Amino acid sequence: MNILVCIKQVPDTKIIKVNPKTNTLDRSSAPAILNPYDAHAVEEAVRLRAIHGGKVTVLSMGPPQAREAIKKMYPNWC
Repeated sequence: MNILVCIKQVPDTKIIKVNPKTNTLDRSSAPAILNPYDAHAVEEAVRLRAIHGGKVTVLSMGPPQAREAIKKMYPNWC
């Protein structure tokens, strides 16, 4: 079984601030983290791989920092 999991980096919602002039998220105020729901999806994919065999592939679109987030969470994969 081959499993593809799409993941995304998002601002850390515990630290995020809103710009009062533009009413938009101030992304510079919070570090980017891996979306927690996506992390759960990857963990489930790894469990399924252990049961059924195969391969888990993680896919993400974003700036180069997105690769670093994957490496940080799954250092044995990269």
